[in-house]
Formats: sequence, C-alpha cells, structure tokens
Amino acid sequence: MKFNDDFHFLDTIYSILRAYKVFFERKNYQFNRSLPNNDIRFYLNGEVDQPNYFSDLYDAIEGAEYEIYITDWFLAPHIWLKRPMEDYPEARLDKSLLRACERGVQVNS
Repeated sequence: MKFNDDFHFLDTIYSILRAYKVFFERKNYQFNRSLPNNDIRFYLNGEVDQPNYFSDLYDAIEGAEYEIYITDWFLAPHIWLKRPMEDYPEARLDKSLLRACERGVQVNS
C-alpha cells in the first residue's frame, strides 16, 4: 500500500482494526445487519482457524446466481480449490468460473 501522508496511513490502520473488532465481536453472527443477506468472512493469511478458504471459495462460485467479483493483482487460473486434486477434478478455478459463466453468472475482474 502507498499512503500520501501519516494521517492517511493511520486512518487506514484504524479502519482495518475497527473492521477486525466488529468481525470478532460478531464471529457467531452470520449476517451483518448493515448488509442483509451477505455472509462476510475474514481470511487472515491462512490462519489455522480458517483452513477452508479455497474450499469455501469453490462453494461460493458454484452457488453464485448473479455476479462474481474478483479483486486480485495476481490470480492463477490453474489453482485447485478442493483437495486432493484426484478426488475433485472439476475444482480448478478456471473450470469453476467457466461453469458459472455457462449458468449465466456475470464474472467481473
């Protein structure tokens, strides 16, 4: 991240800390009241208590009905979202997104 000044840096850090605080206070509360019908989760650097990021991502793509938004500066299409790979040959990211497109889901990046 690049910051214009110290205030911008501190404001960003404060916002991130506030978001984490809200997340951990509502850890057992599935839906945020300000965003109804949205399941929001933080996955922090592959923490041990969140080992299912890729599996959850696969389930979210397969369950998408309208739109998928991808925000990533480097995303490899050959990532396997479920493992072991031999048990889930359809679980590559590119194949999952292709199936979503074929269902009529709009994929944005």
